[in-house]
Amino acid sequence: MTRVRFQKGIHLWLHNREYIIQEKAGNQFKLLEKSTSQINSLSEKELVQYFFTGQLTFQNSDETETVNSWQAVDFSEIPEHLKAEAQRK
Repeated sequence: MTRVRFQKGIHLWLHNREYIIQEKAGNQFKLLEKSTSQINSLSEKELVQYFFTGQLTFQNSDETETVNSWQAVDFSEIPEHLKAEAQRK
């Protein structure tokens, strides 16, 4: 399974909007909405829940896929019971 980290500079898509992680303060992440330049704050737990429900995806770049092809894994192929177990852990 791919190791995905929420860290500064990561581009992600949530609810059909592109966000960039600006900083982490404790358990909260400040997300910059790219189209409106609005700052939103979400907890790591919320981001993980959105990820496992398929509402959050990470933006892939061609460069990332060629250098680290293992980062371009399709998580939609993982059975639901394994997703639930990973989220529980």
